[in-house]
Order: sequence, then C-alpha cells, then structure tokens
Amino acid sequence: MPTWWGSNWPARGGYNPQAAVSLWEKMGKANGGAGGPSFLSTHPSGPQRIQQLQANVPKVQGLYLRARG
Repeated sequence: MPTWWGSNWPARGGYNPQAAVSLWEKMGKANGGAGGPSFLSTHPSGPQRIQQLQANVPKVQGLYLRARG
C-alpha cells in the first residue's frame, strides 16, 4: 500500500509512473544490489519496491494521463 501512495501522488502531479521503476532499477545497479535486511527497513527492499511499482503502474496510469492533459 505505501508504494501505491508513493506512485499515486507523483502521477497526479504529471510524473510518469514508469519512470519510478526505471529509477529504482538504476539505483539497484548503482549500489550493486546491496541493502540491509528488509525486516529492518521501513520501506520495501529494492527488488520488492520495483515489483510493487511495476504492479502499480497500470493502477495510476490514468491519473498520470489526466494530469498531462
């Protein structure tokens, strides 16, 4: 759910939700996939976050398109 909110508001502001997927993929490559255990984090791990963002793209795409006019 938090990742949906993180996709929802930028899409309403006209930011392409697919760009968030690309951003997190690049960040994962940049740090070599390193990260702490997900149970110690308040946010999903990189791969989990990417998967959730990809699942949310179709849900928020309409918001993005409306914002773009």
